[in-house]
Amino acid sequence: MRKRLFVGLMILIFSLTGCNNKEEQEIDEKLSSLHSSESIAGEENDSSDEIYSMPESVSYEASSQLNSGMVIEVDAKVSATQTDDISVYSLSYTPMDDSYVRGYADKLFDNGEYTVVKPYEVSSLEELNDERNYYMDIWSYYGGVDGAGEKQHYGVYSPISIGPEQNITMIDQQVSEFQESNVAEYKEDQILYEESYQDFDESGNIAGELIAKKGKLRGTVDGDEWELRAYGTNENNMHDYDVMIMYKVYTDTEITQCVGVNDFSTSCYGNNLLDIDAARADTEEFLKKLGFDKIDNIQTLQLVTNVDDKEVNDGYRFIFAPRYDSLPVAFLNNNYVLDTPTYAKVYGLEQACFQEYIHVNITSEGILEVSFYKGYDEPVELTDDAELLSFEDVDIIAKKYMEESFPFVLTISNIELEYVITYYGEEDYALVPVWLYSTEVDMGGWDSSCFGVNALDGSIIEFGYKEYATDVWSY
Repeated sequence: MRKRLFVGLMILIFSLTGCNNKEEQEIDEKLSSLHSSESIAGEENDSSDEIYSMPESVSYEASSQLNSGMVIEVDAKVSATQTDDISVYSLSYTPMDDSYVRGYADKLFDNGEYTVVKPYEVSSLEELNDERNYYMDIWSYYGGVDGAGEKQHYGVYSPISIGPEQNITMIDQQVSEFQESNVAEYKEDQILYEESYQDFDESGNIAGELIAKKGKLRGTVDGDEWELRAYGTNENNMHDYDVMIMYKVYTDTEITQCVGVNDFSTSCYGNNLLDIDAARADTEEFLKKLGFDKIDNIQTLQLVTNVDDKEVNDGYRFIFAPRYDSLPVAFLNNNYVLDTPTYAKVYGLEQACFQEYIHVNITSEGILEVSFYKGYDEPVELTDDAELLSFEDVDIIAKKYMEESFPFVLTISNIELEYVITYYGEEDYALVPVWLYSTEVDMGGWDSSCFGVNALDGSIIEFGYKEYATDVWSY
């Protein structure tokens, strides 16, 4: 059944705030009123059976007033996987606690069995020695004193060394300072450990207190030893970000690079040893076990590994994102780093929000690492029949924006209807349908979002220009 009254209220609020810069307090009040609005079922709308009209492509030029009349080319495919029965959702952050981490551990580890590794600061002398022996075994596996002693592992951010000798040094330091009276209480079923420290601003003044939450679990996955590490911070008691990294402890694969899926990387390192479709299917099956069954593969990269002292393409890094209805979620500026927020201007205000995505490294040896950020509760549906502006009106708004306010000269190659996470009150966000105008980036075959037009009210959503410029001009 239609929820006409709610949709009318939502469109009214959006239209009041959409195109002008307003004071933050005023916008907070207007958008927050959505949160307390009740959806009221009404009679069927006679226009519900109308077919949304949009062209397959558009082609025109826009003269940029910000760039001395230079021409912005629009030669774009227009696409939408869904144009009717569009829902709008509210999202709120999920704080990471013991039960949150335990939920994933129960699904990840064989038979849901695992051990909790205490931080060194709260471990007994016996536990410290046990942990030292654990890292001695790893060090020996990778060559010990007479060998490399470490394994190159291409993580989420950059290649990092798994250096057990570094952990051994830290444990020895704890042992040298150990006093039984200083061992903090750590409950038997406790997973996360909180650590507070002071935060400083650019001038070196104390800016507040940060609380870090850390947890480490060990168990087996299909018989192989894995670790799950959880890390999060609460900045001044407000949620900042939470990250989990699950990885195989012992691996004979040395990952040295992460490159694009294109002819250039193939000419350098040869055809990939792993079939991409089979690898993706295995990855998706693994993620289903963790509860991720509605996801999109938003980007794919190849992993370069050392085989007989030669670098070859062997495996992939798949990046996934959650899907709601049939619309994908826009990942702005292709910024897939786990703890980096996306910046956008919504209703004239710059906002920062974290987006949900999952990185998976898979090689011929199998899945080696799963890293993900998930910051939101299950979305709450505000309405299931949001009425879209006509595409013709949307494109008129977009052209006007490109001519008057868009700061770059480039070619728009794709226009797609997607969900964007937008500002919604002081702490919450909403998923709303937005027409994304994007430019193609040659290296890798993916698009970089330029700007968006809210499909409900026509307001412009500007993305972080600093990050966007890096994307456009660095490739």
